[in-house]
This record gives sequence, structure tokens and C-alpha cells, in this order.
Amino acid sequence: MATMKRSLTAILFADAVGYSRHMRESEQLAVRSIVFHISAIKHLIDNAGGTYHGGSGDSVLATFNSVRDAVRCARTIQAREPAPDDLLDIQFRIGIHIGDMVEVEGELHGDSVNIAARLEPIAPPGGICVSRSVYDALRGEAEFTFISLGRPNLKYVGEDLEVFAIEDADTTTRSGDAGTAKLSKAVSLRSSRYARAQWLQPGPQQPSILVRPFAALGDDTQTKFFAIGFTTDLISRLARYRHLDVIGRASSFDVDASALDASAAARVDVRYVASGQFQIIGTKLQATAVLVDAQTEVVLWSESFRRDLDDIFAVQAEIVEIVAAAMAVEIDRVELEAARARDPDNLDAYSLVIHGRLENMEDGATGRTATDRAMRFFTNAVELAPSYSSALAGIARAHSVRWRFGWSDDRNKSMENAVQYALRAVDADQRDAIAHAGLAFVRLYRREHDRSLAAYEQALRLNPSDVEIIASYADALKHYGEPERAVPLFEKALRLNPLRPDLYLSDMAHAYFLQGDYETAIRTIHQMRQPLTAQRVLTASLMLAGREHEGRREAEILRRHLPGFSAAEWCKIVPDRLPEHSAMLQEGLERAGF
Repeated sequence: MATMKRSLTAILFADAVGYSRHMRESEQLAVRSIVFHISAIKHLIDNAGGTYHGGSGDSVLATFNSVRDAVRCARTIQAREPAPDDLLDIQFRIGIHIGDMVEVEGELHGDSVNIAARLEPIAPPGGICVSRSVYDALRGEAEFTFISLGRPNLKYVGEDLEVFAIEDADTTTRSGDAGTAKLSKAVSLRSSRYARAQWLQPGPQQPSILVRPFAALGDDTQTKFFAIGFTTDLISRLARYRHLDVIGRASSFDVDASALDASAAARVDVRYVASGQFQIIGTKLQATAVLVDAQTEVVLWSESFRRDLDDIFAVQAEIVEIVAAAMAVEIDRVELEAARARDPDNLDAYSLVIHGRLENMEDGATGRTATDRAMRFFTNAVELAPSYSSALAGIARAHSVRWRFGWSDDRNKSMENAVQYALRAVDADQRDAIAHAGLAFVRLYRREHDRSLAAYEQALRLNPSDVEIIASYADALKHYGEPERAVPLFEKALRLNPLRPDLYLSDMAHAYFLQGDYETAIRTIHQMRQPLTAQRVLTASLMLAGREHEGRREAEILRRHLPGFSAAEWCKIVPDRLPEHSAMLQEGLERAGF
């Protein structure tokens, strides 16, 4: 059984400023520079008695037994020596919080990491923001000067967390050339005040969810401990979906867990409520999870689980992943349906993005008009919220679709625009998994296969439960030339998504096709509700499997749907890294007369 350690810990989260922009300008220089800075920061953490827990390439997560040591270390990081002349002098923002942490085999769990990560973007470049708990621990000490920034509505944290900036007591100025960063008291205060004014602006009205403490049936300590840990981990996992506003753990645990109705949710103003219960009987765990509409009290989704308790932490992780993924998919479905009923002339940024996503841009018959409509929705959303990463990613996707199907006067310009908006989406929110996945999708169709996979892997580190990203990553692996690795991921996406989208089946069928398993590809396509999107693969599979009569019949359907379709031209668009894979599809389609 995995060992678990629970402690009250000071958490430091630091993130590089403008790293995606540096990568865009010079990838090699950016990578060499970030490696230098992260190495220097790790050394400072070690010297301060902290523990480095890794990061995502351009970020740092560390813990300290002493909050004083954490803040001192943060100030040392921000005042460190500049980089050599041949490297970029990259600045960092830092957030610090004190909270209850659970460490399992070196991995940190709990809400406290999320809070520290939410504090970091508030700080100006070169600055430090801390939570009220840090302020309470250090106030009155002459060494530190705090400036209250009020109670911003931080995503996934709740609305009652007061935030403080730490003023640099030394008013340190780092001198150098024009590219060298400067950190001073005046800059810190001006930047913090600007950030606070930004908080007051209304953001996208995203769906919100409260996870009520899962109930423990029985009096045994193990079940109660499991229920508390599961609730905390589910909050943390749902918080990775940037389109969901998740009520923080403190507010969640104030709500009565025994009531099944959603009326208690009114106190925290949410649209959805998650709840459930656990019971351990011998060596078996029985669990139920429920998602409820907070306004109508209608049960939207529920699932029961029965598992052996060979490894309680592995069981918890498995159920958390399934529940988080299914709830996110169901909320997405409900929000999409609700968007259809909204007045298109009176929409906020979030609703505009939803309307854009409703457009079936890749339908060969009506996709061009749908893509134009989607582009208008996403563009209007960006006008309302210029840094809304989901809207920027939507524009990138629309430009990419225009490039794929030749629906623009200048295809090269469409691809340039797709890259530009995908990078803007990542810059707008570096921890938005969807933004990284959007960049990965664009890179795939630019045939930058390694960079595409790297971007998808970063997206999965940010949100390993997002089924759309899992399926998209599988698609990229398939095009990379590893369809055998892709199939298990498609199966996982289908298992986690109760809606079983046709796209997953279509792409999985293509993976079987590329392995030469034409019969399984055909059976997979026949499971689709609307198999038209897989018509090319179905036709080619039937022809190569020797079922030519059926293949020619499916080819006629394809001709009616896409008049003038050319196998050779289409296979130039399909982003297969291996020429023999594109040749397989082209051969099957050409045998059918294309």
C-alpha cells in the first residue's frame, strides 16, 4: 500500500513570465534560458531548507516547513543575479500559501497547491503574492511589509480569500541592458494595483460547481478518511477544467453533506452540485457519485462503484478520474443545450464560446458556413474578454479548419493565423489544458509532430482527466505512426465519456486501419451513430479487406456527400508522419475510384 504523509506546509509556486512568447521567438534560446533559471531557483530552494517538487517546464513547486523560510526564499529568488548575456533574463511571478497537504509517494495532493497556483498570476512580474494565512503567520514582523489587495474572485478558491502583496524591503533594482528586468517597490505597487483593477472587471460567466463532502457510511475511521480524501481530490481534479468555477474546499465543507437536495448550494451560488457516499464492507468499497442541477434539483448523472481494496489510493485515484471526467462531460452537454435557447444578440463571452463550439465546422457539406459562424462567435467573445483563452483557442481551431478544407482565399495565411491565435491562447492562460491542446492540434497539421505531442503531453499534465484531450492525443499518436499506442487511449476516452462521441470511434477505426486490421476498423465504424465522418476510412477498409462490393456502395455515399473528392489531394492534408500510412489510405480510396 502506498505511504501517505499529511502535514501543514508552506507551498511556493513560481511561474515564468512570457515563456511562450520567448519560445515563439527562439525556442532554443528560451529552453537554454529556462533551464538556467530553474536550476538557479532549485539551488536557492535547497539553501533555504525547502523541498523542490518539480514543475511543468517553466514553473516551480516547492514546500517549506517554515513559512518564514518560504517568503525569504521567494524574495531571494526575485532578487537573484541576472542571467549571462547570452541568455534571456526571465522574470517569475510567485504565489505562497499555508495549507494542509497530503503527500503520496512524492506527489502532492490537496487544495493548497491550487490556491498557491491561483495566487501566482496576481503578482506582477518579479513580485510575490500570499494568502491571508501567510499574512497571519508573519504580520507584525519588521522584516516583512504586506499590502492588502482585497478579496479577488479567484478561480477554484471561493470568494473569501484575502490576498496580500509583499513589498520588497530592499527596493532592489537589477541593472543591465534594455532587456534586463527591474524590480522595485514602485513597480511592485503599481503592478499590484493594476492587477487588482483587472479583477474588478466581469469575466466570462462560466458554470460553477460545488462538491459537497462525500458521506462515510459507518463509524470506521478508514471510511471517513477515504471520504474526506476523495472529496478533496475531486475538487482538485475538477479545478483543472478551466471552464468550470469550482467552489473551494473551505466553502464545500461548510455545506451539510447529509442533505441530498441542492438547496444548500444557494448559499454559494452554484449551478451544479456533486455529492455521494462511501461504505467499506470487508475488503470491498461501495461508492455512489451524483451530479445534480442546483436550480431544478434534477439528477443529471449518477454512477455506482464496487472495488476491491487491494490498494486504497489506487482505487481512490481511479474513481476520482472517472467521476471528474463524467461530470465535466455532463456539465458541458447541459451547457451546450442551454446555449441553444439563449438570445444570440445578448450573449456574454462564455455563451459566445459555447455557441461557437455548437457549430459543426468539420462537416464537409455545411462546414464552411458553420466555420464562418463559429469564427464570428469566437471573435465577439474576444472583443468582450481579450484574454479569454477558450475564445482564442476557438479562433485558432477555425483558422486550422479553413486551412484543412481550403475554405479561405489564402491557405498559408489561415495556417499563420491558426498558430498565432493558438500561441495567444497559451499566453493568456498557461495552465489552461485546452489552450495547450489547441496549440498541439495546430502543430499536428503543420506536421510538427514532436512539438504537437509535447504540447498534448503538457495539456495532459495540466488535466489528465479531460477526455477530449486524451482522445486528441491518441489521434496525434496515430498520425505520428504509433497507432498501437493510440488504441488504448481511445478506449480510455470512451470509458470515461458516457456520451461515447462518434469522433472517438472514427479516429480509433483509423488507428486499427493503420495497423492493417481492416475488419476491426469496419466494426468500430459500424458502432457510430452517424458514420458519415468516417466514410473515407470505411470505404478504404472495405476495399483493402476484399469486400469490394460493399466498398463501392460506401464510395457512392462519399461521392454524394463530397462531390469532386480526390484521394490524392486529401492524403496530402492528412498529417501522417509516415508516408506508407498515407499511401495505405490513398490506395484503398483509389481502388474505389477516387
